[in-house]
Amino acid sequence: MLASCSRPKTADSPRLHPPPPDSLGRTRRADTGAPIVVPDRVVESGNGRTMAIREAYRSGRAEEYREWLTEEAETFGLDPERVKAMTHPVLVRVRTEALDRREFAIEANQDDKLAMTATEKARADADRLDSALLAKLSDDGNLLAASNRDFVTGFLSAGARGRLGQG
Repeated sequence: MLASCSRPKTADSPRLHPPPPDSLGRTRRADTGAPIVVPDRVVESGNGRTMAIREAYRSGRAEEYREWLTEEAETFGLDPERVKAMTHPVLVRVRTEALDRREFAIEANQDDKLAMTATEKARADADRLDSALLAKLSDDGNLLAASNRDFVTGFLSAGARGRLGQG
């Protein structure tokens, strides 16, 4: 199914990069592919993908997605000319089965990748430590001390920032 996409409702939407078009197509997984909506047009899985597509149209960066969608239209049982005629076409999957909406949304939006164990995270972080960074670490043992600000900043910029707050 195709839906016409309107502008995001908030003016302060983050500048999202459009995902690769072929990652927004057919899949059996709920957490990838075209967003999943229900007949009342509520997005149950793929809010981030939907926002990225909307932002791509809003900022004039959706041409690659639009071209891909037109080229692949027949694969999805759609008329390419109809896709071309739409202002902001968006490929969506429509969930028609009667399911508990809340439960489906929770399950569909869970990450099924295995997380690193605490030991694996520690090893990965240790690999980021080099002698120059370790030289910035003060001996007082308090990472939050002002004397360790350069160490903490260097450590976070070395790649650990993305894991802050993750178990």
